[in-house]
Amino acid sequence: MHEQVEWMEPSDRSIVLEVAAHMGWIKPASMALNSSYSRRHITDRCQVLADHDLIDAHPTETAYRIADLGDRFLFRDLEAADLGADSPVSDSDVTTLEFTEEDEFAE
Repeated sequence: MHEQVEWMEPSDRSIVLEVAAHMGWIKPASMALNSSYSRRHITDRCQVLADHDLIDAHPTETAYRIADLGDRFLFRDLEAADLGADSPVSDSDVTTLEFTEEDEFAE
């Protein structure tokens, strides 16, 4: 799978899976206790995975949780090849709202 996406490494799927298994925020140190990867490696990879929207980074702590894209990658309809080099979400996955003057509220 990782051979299909330039930025992915062999450990990435297991890291995303570990994040998903906790159903909330988890720190790299806790993930390292449950894997053969070092805390430093997990921290580095989590930053990359967050940059590609597979996991969310906590705003004030070094902790992560599964993102919708990561859930789709692990359990649903997203293939590794769909993650691409720079933009993991295709234009068809994005909803755009457009407003016109008619959409303004009448008083």
